[in-house]
Amino acid sequence: MTVGNTHSSTRNKYCYLAQHVPAFLTVPHKFQQNSAFDDRAQRDRNQQVLYDIAKIVLEPVTQFPKGRDINFGAVWPGSDIKMSRCWPIPVSCLADHMEHANLMAFKYNACPNCQTAKDELGWHNLPPDLESHERKSKVFQNTYRQYQNGKTASDHKVIKISEDGFKAVIVNPVSGIIWDLPVVESYDLHRPDILHNIPITRFDHHLTCIESFLQCQGKAAVFDEICTGIPPYPNVYHCGKGYQQISQ
Repeated sequence: MTVGNTHSSTRNKYCYLAQHVPAFLTVPHKFQQNSAFDDRAQRDRNQQVLYDIAKIVLEPVTQFPKGRDINFGAVWPGSDIKMSRCWPIPVSCLADHMEHANLMAFKYNACPNCQTAKDELGWHNLPPDLESHERKSKVFQNTYRQYQNGKTASDHKVIKISEDGFKAVIVNPVSGIIWDLPVVESYDLHRPDILHNIPITRFDHHLTCIESFLQCQGKAAVFDEICTGIPPYPNVYHCGKGYQQISQ
């Protein structure tokens, strides 16, 4: 975590300690490739553990501005042991798509901002009345509570209705970690990191075109020889086996 109004020249210097690690996330158990039911239960447990940890870490943030005037802010102790007036409102969350999907509890093949059907992703024209996940977050929470109560009471009818409700809105039957953050639009917190600014599928598409061009021109072996002959350089990956052996 870091403060949003810290200048980049300060934030990016490790010695200034502008970033704080509030917790280390647990490593979930690996799947044992058992039945589909056990696999689903394991996924639910992993998500619940992540939710429980995040709830503890984000508790001071989720409690603001409950019982307070948002214009007045909150008085918190700083690292210099002095009391400071601050507004603990999240503004961004650095994550890739898979991590953001876990935070929002939507499916990996779904849009993180709205409820577009997976076979309609990429369409230029979208319905004007498409509801966002944020507007439906309260409905998600209520459906999740009904789902949990149904599991506790072994009420298969309630479980089926709840699961169908989640499936209809492309959301997993687990509680989203940042659904109930006050003040902010939770779905708008996502900021992709530098590593994921270039979609892997697009890069794979370009690489496939390059390979086809080289093979068509009869230059694949020459290009491979040049690629393997590039000398080592700091911070640059050396592909000693040739570009055709690259998996990622």
